[in-house]
Amino acid sequence: MLTVVSDTHSTSSHRLTGRTLDAVREAESVVHLGDFIYESAGASAYDGRDVELPSGASQAMDLADFRHLHRTYRTDRFLRRALRRHTLIATWDDHEIVNNRYWDYEADAPGCWPADHPAANDAERLRDLFADGIRAWWEYLPARVRYDEDAPLRERIRLNREFAFGDLVDLVVTDERLHRSEQAGTQRARQLSFQSDDESGSSRTILGERQREWFLDSLDASEATWTAWANEVLNMAFSLREDGNRVYNADAWDGYEAERATITDALADVANAVALTGDMHTALAGYVQQSYPDDDEASPSRVGVEFMTPAVTSVNLGELLELPDGEFGRRLASELVAETNPHVEFFDSHHWGYATVTFTPDNCTYSAWAVDKDSDEMGDRERLAILRVRAGETEIRDVR
Repeated sequence: MLTVVSDTHSTSSHRLTGRTLDAVREAESVVHLGDFIYESAGASAYDGRDVELPSGASQAMDLADFRHLHRTYRTDRFLRRALRRHTLIATWDDHEIVNNRYWDYEADAPGCWPADHPAANDAERLRDLFADGIRAWWEYLPARVRYDEDAPLRERIRLNREFAFGDLVDLVVTDERLHRSEQAGTQRARQLSFQSDDESGSSRTILGERQREWFLDSLDASEATWTAWANEVLNMAFSLREDGNRVYNADAWDGYEAERATITDALADVANAVALTGDMHTALAGYVQQSYPDDDEASPSRVGVEFMTPAVTSVNLGELLELPDGEFGRRLASELVAETNPHVEFFDSHHWGYATVTFTPDNCTYSAWAVDKDSDEMGDRERLAILRVRAGETEIRDVR
């Protein structure tokens, strides 16, 4: 069993409940899909959870600030216990350094959007910020990855790697932040409408050329029954209607359609592909496809399944949009998602928690669990879903 977690947020809450940890004692490994820390600090709505940075700023500004954030998260006794008990397989997302970060290939420099960080418009300060965030992540996360402080910034750390669980599961981990090009939703590229090429004519990438070729080779070489992919941001298409138009998230794979097509073409040749995804603070399950036609009657070109873990504590859509709570609110959100995303089989963005994925030679079983993010003590947990895929099939079944 793999336990999948994502998105812990210090200024709202950064505690894993004791019940959560008791529930995952039998797990082989804990897979963390990014935002292990957030770069922000300040007052919290929860008692005893304020964070003050050494710099006095509201966002991390240097190595001392990043180290302080990592140490602050480690004060959580449940997190310390989890790291003692379980092997942690971690990658990152954006908030380990700065919101919506990317690499500007034209300038050969890091970037972020929107430019709301104090260093965003100062190229030298932003480069130093990236260097400090990378170093702090390497210092504090128990990951056996290569780090070279003297290498060019984009080459200092290499998070893409593979884990073999016998001949049952090959887990492939990617880095979808350090090498990604500018998002289609940024101001400079706002009019691109998710075309495959940016203004300079170079292909937009989320993996970078070298990592993409490594990833494709890894998929091709996998001989395990299941090939799992630790994937930071949603791969499948996902849209909602706003004023009659479809709205996509360009910060996920929807903003990198050409490269997504390359990956899904490769997944078509993988017998049992499972993407394990974070980022959206939501429990979600659906199908990875080679295309996402607007016509609901069109035959889906399924190449795998995607299971998303909810956030441990970060704000979810229910909280952000102040959606009605309870069964009515959850059903309303699911219906809104289903309207434009027929490939999504399950959606819940009203809860916080974690997910488990259990692999056997015959099945892959995903369970989404809700826990109380406000509690410092043992609390009840609620199973939101039990979904299963049989080996050799691409069909999600509800087995509750």
